[in-house]
Amino acid sequence: IAVMAADLIILSLLGNIWGFLVFLAVFGAAMGCIDVNMNLNAVIVENASKKRMMSGMHALWSVGCFAGAGLFSLLAKAGLGITVIAAIHSLIVMVFTVIYSRHFLNFKGAGNEKPIAVPKGIVVFFGVLACITFLGEGAVMDWSGVLLTEVKNTELSLAGVGYAVFSVAMLCMRLLGDKIVAVLGEEKTLVFGSIIGAIGFLSVIFLENFYAIQLGFVLMGLGLANIVPTIYSLTKYQKVMPINAAVTAITSIGYTGVILGPAVLGFVAHGFGIMQVFYLLAVLLAAQAVAVKYYFAKMG
Repeated sequence: IAVMAADLIILSLLGNIWGFLVFLAVFGAAMGCIDVNMNLNAVIVENASKKRMMSGMHALWSVGCFAGAGLFSLLAKAGLGITVIAAIHSLIVMVFTVIYSRHFLNFKGAGNEKPIAVPKGIVVFFGVLACITFLGEGAVMDWSGVLLTEVKNTELSLAGVGYAVFSVAMLCMRLLGDKIVAVLGEEKTLVFGSIIGAIGFLSVIFLENFYAIQLGFVLMGLGLANIVPTIYSLTKYQKVMPINAAVTAITSIGYTGVILGPAVLGFVAHGFGIMQVFYLLAVLLAAQAVAVKYYFAKMG
């Protein structure tokens, strides 16, 4: 966390592209390490407490995204420079870290794990599910504005509304997610979430009214919200990998959806049209629902 906070300030001072490449790589590495450890901590706490709380933890991540973006806008509007804004954000992160670090778990692996968490067994399946979900989230972030402006003829000023609606719906569903998973169980949460997400992607294709299209973005947010948190919760049942290695492997596979998403989906959009991107995601989510159903039937 300290490395990420310091790196954020350094990035605000750089003016050379090569410097950006180096320190963005450092930032990404630090963020990836934090992400793995946060989810590992969440899995262990949830397992020890015997309570559903993974979705709520991911909801707080969403709250942090909103808070960070909102604070940046307010400080920028007040006329503060980018370095000062970065320093304020870094200071807030470090203050919270110091205050709450005493609650961090002192968890250590067995000590005999390989340096690289090579996914195997059911962990690969969990990772693919995470990858599809991250791919869907990335598609909304990267391509929803293009769809609205170029296909649905929406004003450019409203291009970001779809992603905003999607984000709010996801946040709300994650806040309720733990209770939903407790009632429905992991299988139905994953299956219904995938189906609802697929319906959302199809809705934005076929609906033409701007306000009606937002219903599709709501369905996407509601459907995708609890898939990844539920996947992380499922890692406590698998025995093929140590829990820390399993979380690392799932996160790594899932991140390929974030990394490759813009390129792969961009290729589809350029070669076949932006609508095909949303068709593709609907098909992938429908296939995900079938795969999850098969997995639980086999395990049951």
